[in-house]
Amino acid sequence: MSIRQRKLLRILNSAHGICTGNELSGKLGISERTVRNDISEINHMLEPYRIYIKAIHGKGYFLKIGNRRVFLELIAEKDNLLTKEDRIKTLLLKLIKGNECMDLRELEDEMYISKTTLENDLKIIKKRIMESRPYLELVRNGYYVRLADDEIKKRSILIQLYCENWDYDSKDGIVLEENLISKEILNQIHIVLEQVLKEYKLEIDDYGLVYLIISVAIAYLRILDGHRLKNVDNICEELIIQEASAEIWEKLNKQWQLDIEPLEYIWLGCILKQLTVLCIMDYESILEKVEKKSIFLASTVLNDIQQDYDLEFCNNKRLFAGMALHIQALLHNMISYHTQNKYLLDEIRIKNPFLADIAYDLCDRLQQICKLNLGKEEEDYLLPLLLSVQRDWLQKLRGDGIKVAIVSHLNSDLNCYFTNKMQEIFGKRINLNGPYPIYKREAIDEIQPSLILTTVQMDDFQYFSVPVITVSPLVNEEDRKKIELCLNEIETLLLYTRSKKFESCRKVEDTDEQ
Repeated sequence: MSIRQRKLLRILNSAHGICTGNELSGKLGISERTVRNDISEINHMLEPYRIYIKAIHGKGYFLKIGNRRVFLELIAEKDNLLTKEDRIKTLLLKLIKGNECMDLRELEDEMYISKTTLENDLKIIKKRIMESRPYLELVRNGYYVRLADDEIKKRSILIQLYCENWDYDSKDGIVLEENLISKEILNQIHIVLEQVLKEYKLEIDDYGLVYLIISVAIAYLRILDGHRLKNVDNICEELIIQEASAEIWEKLNKQWQLDIEPLEYIWLGCILKQLTVLCIMDYESILEKVEKKSIFLASTVLNDIQQDYDLEFCNNKRLFAGMALHIQALLHNMISYHTQNKYLLDEIRIKNPFLADIAYDLCDRLQQICKLNLGKEEEDYLLPLLLSVQRDWLQKLRGDGIKVAIVSHLNSDLNCYFTNKMQEIFGKRINLNGPYPIYKREAIDEIQPSLILTTVQMDDFQYFSVPVITVSPLVNEEDRKKIELCLNEIETLLLYTRSKKFESCRKVEDTDEQ
């Protein structure tokens, strides 16, 4: 199966529904005809595994998965390690697993890659883990290479690798080909964690639970392989976290019969503490629980953005709280980026170019102040937060809704149908006024509408200073699109009317279109 076909499967898996041929064509950069050919080949190959891409006439395609374990293996790394990212993950796993120096010549043969390719992959690994957190040294001596002896940092890398490749649509979870963690062990850990978290009334979200399961599983495997913690940098002083951490290990050790050293309790307690903090929603509690450094850095970053963009929602409490939590997670290396979300976020970026620019600048500032190498994945993490805060701010600016005047020559029953239809489609987003008869120009001016909808063509409407749209009383698809575009433009002006940077961005876009 080609890389493109694997990508097609990933897109459909992340869509959680129907995806049109046009959407697949755009995301893959190929024609719709090629999409159909690829789907035909995929269906032929995967028929024995009860995995099938079903076409629905006039709507698009959706993925039916009869055997998810096989599906995960298909979209994960393959033995020939076709993609660069696959090779890097596999190479990292080998370096962490190996106790001694690894011979690069043997790695070339084992991974079926050239010396040049291997050298380039090692440079990328060096940049990721040496020049950024967790700052683990890659030691090189001629043809031999190994990772520095720091167990906590090695575990941190392993946890990130498995979290990034976790499939949230599956009970099986893990997508890595070189899967070191058995399903049985994961289930044992899951059951114990849920019991202990409930017993101690500790709240963590779904991502936190996955992170904690993988952390314990990685610790279990490393202990089995004889890798012990030599020290722990931080200690959680909260008694309830210490007790919960001890309870987790004691319950699991009844099944595993391992020699669990005290440092393991402390290490797991630090992780559990951070995960409970990252789950806090209340603004005042966040200020109390989050580290002072994270709060200071969040304030610094958002002040910079506010000065550059002059956007009121940059002072929003929710944005500040979200940024403080996010920075704390970054500083503790507890952020992972889910490949399943990539295609959804690409669409969000296309639909919200200005917010995507802000996310890019936020990422750049975080990179500088946190001394991290951050890329497009970090922008993907920040963009939904910005979008959510912007939506809340827009609701505040809209108040009771965007004022819309309805001018109609219809009878009362049809007018009632029309206004109900508009309310059904656009909800609280609009504040309908009228209907006004054609001749009541003064009454329309008095309410100062942002948009006028009329069921009749009127030449006089060209003198209004606000948009005027002639629509059918039935509000057909074309009408909806015109109204939607107009409302989007009005909302954009509400949000960004003060931002000079937004105006300059629009001028650049207009020039590009011309």
